[in-house]
Amino acid sequence: MGGFELTAAIRAAEETSQAHTPIIAATVNALKGEAENCLRAGMDGYLSKPVKLEQLADEIRKWIPRDDVQIIERITHPSTTEMMENKIIDLSVLRGICHGNEDDLREMLGDFVDINSLVINDIENAAKENDHEALTGHAHKLKGAEGKAGAKPLAEIAKQLEKIKTNDDTIKVLKLTQAIRSEFERVCVEINELRE
Repeated sequence: MGGFELTAAIRAAEETSQAHTPIIAATVNALKGEAENCLRAGMDGYLSKPVKLEQLADEIRKWIPRDDVQIIERITHPSTTEMMENKIIDLSVLRGICHGNEDDLREMLGDFVDINSLVINDIENAAKENDHEALTGHAHKLKGAEGKAGAKPLAEIAKQLEKIKTNDDTIKVLKLTQAIRSEFERVCVEINELRE
């Protein structure tokens, strides 16, 4: 199902629920008039790929309740103290597990990326399918793995996603799922640099 078809299905379902789910298109299609096509189809916003996290946060900020803005602010604009305290990955945790053996560390970092990329995919799929039990279960799994491996900011986002209640706004789930993907990509970049 494409974005336009999905939007039509969501808008049709809203006619009976009286709810409104904000939909923001993200597309590589930069043709003139594409934004208007998205809006005509019932979407609320439009971003061209590659989407920068700050642009996405600005767009989401327009549609979420004020109480939830703080989470986005912390993700996109961490304070200097938070940045110092929340390194992307704290290698001292993994070095302790590997007893200082750098070859074992590089191998463990590779396994870490491979295994957790599958968990991230599972989280995204559970969010798309609105499967609350699977979503919180995968978030719990990620939280434990990331916390033990020293990726504390990623573990913190996973912890917030794990706490999601079944009646929470789907936008909150979407924003946390996207934040997990973005932070995991930052972790992967750092790990790839460390393995070179």
